[in-house]
Amino acid sequence: MGRSLSTTMQNIFAGSDRKIDWTLDLTFPDATSFKYATAPLSLAKGEYTNDLEAIGEIRQTLESPIDRLSVAVQNKDRVLGEHLALHWQKWRRAEATIGRYYVGGPTMNLSEWKPMFVGAVQQPEADDFRVTFTVISDVVAPGQIVCNRPLAAACWFIFKDPKTCGYVGIETQCNHRLKSKLGCDGRSNGHRYGGMEHRYNPSVNAPGTGGNSGEPGVPGGPTVPCPELDQYVRVLGENGRPRPKMVGFLTETDLMWNPVSLEFEEIERVEVVRGQPIFEIECQNGARGFSSFSHPVLRHADHQTGDPVSTFRPGDSVLTEISRGLHDTRATVARETGRTGDVLFIVMKGGKIYSYGDDQEKMIVCHNSKPEPPGEF
Repeated sequence: MGRSLSTTMQNIFAGSDRKIDWTLDLTFPDATSFKYATAPLSLAKGEYTNDLEAIGEIRQTLESPIDRLSVAVQNKDRVLGEHLALHWQKWRRAEATIGRYYVGGPTMNLSEWKPMFVGAVQQPEADDFRVTFTVISDVVAPGQIVCNRPLAAACWFIFKDPKTCGYVGIETQCNHRLKSKLGCDGRSNGHRYGGMEHRYNPSVNAPGTGGNSGEPGVPGGPTVPCPELDQYVRVLGENGRPRPKMVGFLTETDLMWNPVSLEFEEIERVEVVRGQPIFEIECQNGARGFSSFSHPVLRHADHQTGDPVSTFRPGDSVLTEISRGLHDTRATVARETGRTGDVLFIVMKGGKIYSYGDDQEKMIVCHNSKPEPPGEF
């Protein structure tokens, strides 16, 4: 469908000379905004700095592909890159407006700004030179309109939150399970349970199928061994080598680096699990990681499945990856943090081993999942 042109635009296009600059408006949930352009501009919308380096082709179709375009903003001054690192959760709900500023006319005295594309920011990445991301149509972008609560078995309420959990006893932690001594029933708070675990364990098999075995939280399936969303893992980079990526931005299209086999492994699926109790482990060589209690960590290179990180104690052996090399070390800190956080459940198609950590160069080697032990959660 063609765009309608104002009289000013018609006069600009009628002339033999014209100038076009791209503009980018980045807006975040807290109303923070950045304004960039391909040249310094002073418009009614505000002041634009000339930090916008590249705008990809705007792809808009009437068929199945999602409308999208790519954007690159300079990061040589580290301003936007540091904002991404510090406020990555805000970037998950950031919006972008891309426009064109036209200047033309007989004496280059006519000008007009036109919006060209509006959408949600997806997969932001930063290096020493640029911050790049994709903008997809806001019609198909994920958001809170999809659902207002997760379908995970574990309760997603914050422990002791008076508006949801409501527990007021002396206990300081909860494992967010319904039928558990360390969960809701153990605290006589089952009536406030906010997860999807069924009290009477109905059959999870759909009629005529093999069922849904292997799902997190399903009886007989694995637990949710997950790194926290603000941790880092290594994935395939554009140069064919491993590069760090924040867990919160991991997708099924990434290839995970296996530091033991030295190969890249495909991801079957990822799923955010909200409000999980967080466990911290730190090692003598500086490697440190934050994850759920059941996250399996390897003790040495021959350890194939890992042990739940909550079973580690100071002095225990830990396998780490420092600057893409394996190193045996020992834990100096292994403790409950006393807080909850959002984690990412990762299911890999093969290999099953990757590394995670709070630092991009110092990581802890772990297993992507492990069968849930029988008995108490």
